[in-house]
Amino acid sequence: FFTFLSTENRNTIANWCYKVVDCLVIDRRVVGIAFSHFDRYSSRSNGEEDIDKRDDDSSWLVILACLQLAIKLHSNNKDCSIRPTLQSLRAICRLSEGQVAEKELQICTDLAWYLNPPVPVMYLEVAMPLLSEIIVANNTRITMTQDIIELSRYLMELAIYDLHLSAERPSSVAHAAIVVAMNHLHVSTRMVNEWLSLTLEHSSYKTDCCIPRLQHILAVNGESLSSAWSSMPPPTSPTNVEDHA
Repeated sequence: FFTFLSTENRNTIANWCYKVVDCLVIDRRVVGIAFSHFDRYSSRSNGEEDIDKRDDDSSWLVILACLQLAIKLHSNNKDCSIRPTLQSLRAICRLSEGQVAEKELQICTDLAWYLNPPVPVMYLEVAMPLLSEIIVANNTRITMTQDIIELSRYLMELAIYDLHLSAERPSSVAHAAIVVAMNHLHVSTRMVNEWLSLTLEHSSYKTDCCIPRLQHILAVNGESLSSAWSSMPPPTSPTNVEDHA
């Protein structure tokens, strides 16, 4: 991916997006979808002239339009309205409602209306029954399944901050997050191997590349973990792993 966001700005915008969806009681997967739109839209921009014209205001305009699109199409709260939040942000960035609407249409057109992208949490939901079967078959406490799912989901939320992970196949990121969660929760090696032996739609090589990055993210945020990972606000800078192999 090409992105015109610095790591600091990506962290700031991701934090803001999570605060918006939490305030409006919207499924956090919406943020992942919005960033998928954002990264794909950014990667389509070519030419030094276009890059030089970009600034912080345009970054906010693009992500605001992407988030608005994701909420409209994928929100679990169909009655919600982000108008008050939009008004506040427009005031800060000097954006008009017309500018946001125009950018929405431009994003839809540039993405060829491909507005239902796969994100890691979708893969997690498909994998849940398989995880449950492994847990039950090994006579492990039944609540372990939920612990693995919640920690995996939290890692997937943090993965949005990392541009490298955002560029990987969502299924590989999700598969890696589940492995990291299982290891962190001291699941037996036998159960981890059973999970790895399943024939699932992901790239084994890419999954192996994602695991150390997610382990690093988990180590950085380990002190803040609790039994309610997915409901916690993301930290300010969780994935400064540009030099991490």
